[in-house]
Parts: sequence; C-alpha cells; structure tokens
Amino acid sequence: MIKLENEERLWFPVHVRARHERTIRDELLKQGYEVYLPMVKRRRRWSDRYKIIELPLFSGYLFINMDQRLKYYVLDVPGVQGFITFQGQMAHIPDFQIDFIHRMLERPETFEVVNKVIKTGHKVRVVSGPFIGMKGIVKDIKNRSRMYVNIDHIQHTLCIEVSEYDLELIGDGTS
Repeated sequence: MIKLENEERLWFPVHVRARHERTIRDELLKQGYEVYLPMVKRRRRWSDRYKIIELPLFSGYLFINMDQRLKYYVLDVPGVQGFITFQGQMAHIPDFQIDFIHRMLERPETFEVVNKVIKTGHKVRVVSGPFIGMKGIVKDIKNRSRMYVNIDHIQHTLCIEVSEYDLELIGDGTS
C-alpha cells in the first residue's frame, strides 16, 4: 500500500463480486490495506442435511480503512466493483458503526439480516413449513412474520399466512 502525506484514513464500504468476498479481502490484506469482512455462521439446508457455514454478513460488500486518495489502487483489484457513493462522494462509515458491527457479531443469535425485500404483488415460493414448494403472489403484509400469499391450486385460491423467512422471491419478484 502506498503511504501518503497527511493521510486521513476512514472506513469505506466496497462493493465486490458476490461470493468472492474472502478472496478479495485476502488480496487487499496482502497489499497492506486494513480490511474488515464481517462474517456470521448460519445454518443452511442441503437436500439431505443441514450444515453450519460461515457467510459474509453483507453479501457483496466489505469495508476498507484507507485514505480516499487510494481508491483507484483498490479499484484495480480483480473483483472490486466500486465504492458506495452518496451524492457523488465516496460514502464512509464512522468508526463507531464499525465497532457496533464488531459488538453485534459477538452475539449473532440476537439479529438477522434480511437481504430480500418482499412486497405486495411479488411472486414467491414457500421454502419451509407445511406449504413448502407452493408458489403464489403476496397479497398482504402484516409484518415480517405474517404475510398472506395467494396460492392458485386446483382452480381455487387459497390464502395462507406465512413468515417472510419461509419465502423466496421467484425471478425478480415482479409479476
């Protein structure tokens, strides 16, 4: 990493190629950058069993502590897609928020990140519970744990109550 005069090091969120976060983190570390890739252990279902795996907390993102004048060197790293910007400026994350993520990860059972946004009208598939495999359209949302999904089945419309965590979007989710 290049050393600059009057460095102002801040934490910047970096958008990286999904499922390559660790490889990109390792490359940036090798180049001398301070990088933070928050990881969580999650239980995932395979066709025949459940397995505990370690996944990035924010899929497709990591944090780098650097002077923003070094951004072009970081952008040259394969898999780095860009920096997050806000009103044309590189967005930076205050130290206290990075510290908060560290503290939060000490108790991973107390939170869950939901990357999907399910809205009324989205096409969904039920992935767990008694209605597993059924497809339908979200009719109404009471809260994250209560969604009403229309299931067209045998020429009748059934309305089931199901949690957001038991649904996955089909395609881009729109009709």
